[in-house]
Amino acid sequence: MATKQRARVVLDRTKAHVRYRYVCPHGHIDWDQTNNHIWCRGCRRQAENGDDVDPEHRELVDKKTSEVIPWERIEIVVPEPEEREADA
Repeated sequence: MATKQRARVVLDRTKAHVRYRYVCPHGHIDWDQTNNHIWCRGCRRQAENGDDVDPEHRELVDKKTSEVIPWERIEIVVPEPEEREADA
């Protein structure tokens, strides 16, 4: 029996609503893409202040649906400057 492949999630982080919707597992919006995972500045700051938090994650959380999305399903797109929409 074949399992259903989940769709890729395409993120354009130049849009504010996307930055606020997809967060690290600890709820931070200030994460960046690395080679094969995300790295979160907010988690790094917590770790520097003594919390037992790893700034490297292999999943994001969709705050709208509460879905945990593995890194393998995420695609970050960066549109050309002339294609970017102004945030309202």
